[in-house]
Amino acid sequence: MMTNENVVFDKKVSKALKGFLVVIMFWSHMFNHEDRLQDNVRWISLINMGGRTIEEWLVPLFHVAVPCFFFIAGYGYYVSNLNKTRSSKRQILGLYTKYWIVFAVFVPLCAFLGKIQVTPVSLLLNLSGLSSSYCGEWWFLSTYVEIIFAFSLVDKCIKKYNIKTTYVFVTSIAFSFIGYLINVMSSHIGIDMNNLLLHELYYFLIKQPLFVVGWCLARYDYIKKVNTFLDTIEGKKRYFIICLLCIFTFVFQYIKWLPETYLYILYLPVFVYMFSLISLRMPDMLKYLLDIFGKYSTFMWLCHSILLYKLAQRFIYAPQISILCWINLIIVSLIWSMLFSFVEKMFYSFMIYIKNKI
Repeated sequence: MMTNENVVFDKKVSKALKGFLVVIMFWSHMFNHEDRLQDNVRWISLINMGGRTIEEWLVPLFHVAVPCFFFIAGYGYYVSNLNKTRSSKRQILGLYTKYWIVFAVFVPLCAFLGKIQVTPVSLLLNLSGLSSSYCGEWWFLSTYVEIIFAFSLVDKCIKKYNIKTTYVFVTSIAFSFIGYLINVMSSHIGIDMNNLLLHELYYFLIKQPLFVVGWCLARYDYIKKVNTFLDTIEGKKRYFIICLLCIFTFVFQYIKWLPETYLYILYLPVFVYMFSLISLRMPDMLKYLLDIFGKYSTFMWLCHSILLYKLAQRFIYAPQISILCWINLIIVSLIWSMLFSFVEKMFYSFMIYIKNKI
């Protein structure tokens, strides 16, 4: 029998969760942007419900992907620093290496096919990650890197002065308020939020609490605390609470009256715990697939949108039936990701060879 005391959120579960998140992100991008479909490209829904397709109903549920990646990053940051397994500099460099490999292949190809316009300024901004004009879904890169870099500096102060977790969390929320205030004030006085500095500052301020809450809960060891709490509840009541959490996990995505960041601060701890719990009963084949997707999740994220919107849209939607189109995108992105991963390994091997020769 599965009991809550077995629930952990370790590296293995984290990888599976990343795999799950990246494929549901594909779903959101495929069935939520009709305006980005080329002429004569259409997909067929599985079911229509209440004037909407089932695919469209699921999109809000799957919007959890990007916020949860921030949460995992914060959680992993604390664990990695606790175990001293990986530095922030190496993490940032590793991400940029993957990005530049994909960039070096896809951007010239898109430019050659006339899918993007390349200028010296746009090339520099996109290469650095400060602009995502070549591929809109690459906006995540600069925000992620800025948060990792900034928090690595903050973390030194936290350790030096032994700052309490509560203070870190409250300060993070306060900064996010500033971000939303900047957005409101800019709209009121007519300042364009597409301004590079304002855009970067805004996204940094409103997204950093998602990273910070992951870090705070890892520091608090919340998975263990939830396990301990559920241990105090008798069997039937425990399963009732778990059922309520499942319902909460499903329904919460459709709440609209709070800014997205604050919704996810409440929602993500429950979502991550529930995924960790479900992973204990997951079929071996599904575990294997999610592990593979998780292993290549960064490359799959970098690849999928440029394939979907610029290079291979007709091929991806060729099966027409929605779920088959989705599977097609997963397969195509995974194949490219494996190729890019091989290139990355060759690059690192070459760098080690050069280093040993010097």
